[in-house]
Amino acid sequence: MGSNVSVRLGIVILNYNDYTMTQELLKNVRYYDDADEIVVVDNGSSNESLGVLSKFQSQNIHVISAGNNGGYSSGNNIGIRYLRDNFPVDIVCIANPDVEFSNDTLLAIKKCYANTDYPVFGPVMLNIDYSVADNPCWDIPTFYADCLMCFWLFRKLQRERKSIIPSADSYLPVEVLPGSFFAARDSFLKTINDLDEHTFLYCEERILAWHVKNAKMEECLITSATYRHVHGATTQKYISSVKKHRLMLESREYFNYAIRGCGKVKRFLFRLCSSYSMIEYRLLAKLKNMHKDKAGAINVEDDSCYP
Repeated sequence: MGSNVSVRLGIVILNYNDYTMTQELLKNVRYYDDADEIVVVDNGSSNESLGVLSKFQSQNIHVISAGNNGGYSSGNNIGIRYLRDNFPVDIVCIANPDVEFSNDTLLAIKKCYANTDYPVFGPVMLNIDYSVADNPCWDIPTFYADCLMCFWLFRKLQRERKSIIPSADSYLPVEVLPGSFFAARDSFLKTINDLDEHTFLYCEERILAWHVKNAKMEECLITSATYRHVHGATTQKYISSVKKHRLMLESREYFNYAIRGCGKVKRFLFRLCSSYSMIEYRLLAKLKNMHKDKAGAINVEDDSCYP
């Protein structure tokens, strides 16, 4: 049964060359009473994704093409603005193709919208095995933390963990929610001109959180609701680990310089750290390839405590 909460919820699903997982998500979500509108944005896939996913087109499922791959924020903004222009909703949910959630989760999101003033909110992220993820939320990192995170040894010594236990009817104020699945008031997204398109991948969550904090508000973790995430399935398939590391460093530089407002001296310092980090990362990647069949190989994929 649908909810009695009189708000409209739209879901944006961004697909890039991964129509198999997007199909699996759509097969479930299309029957959810609380998914009022669903927009699938094909982000310039080089395979047959657009044609395959177009078969799901229906009264409340809309499959559109971005034309080219402008990145996470750009693609999701196309879906957000398509909803706004054609099927106005109160809540916009951003969902990666590699997530699973129930209609009860959508209902909990609608209740959070109706009962609180949080501009951004989302359920607790679970791992593939249904255990609670190590980082279902985190704090906006400091500039110096980002510098230190350029060093492999520091990353291994400073793994940040957030202990969250799902509980009934609980709203937990947090700074940053994961970008794999979250919801936002469309009215708030309008005030910040939607997601920042200056990053291709990574740091979108913290940029959004920075805007929330500047508005003297907080994001909210809905501890009574959960979703399951197959971490990074799409990016792991189509982007090399070295390129992902470079994209993350570029996004962190943009955040610190353009969003946080760090000066030229700090930008120069971060670039020095980033240059070293790329050299170190490439070396570790080579060592991993040399020892990939041996026990105890260095893990370079797990390169960050936070996006």
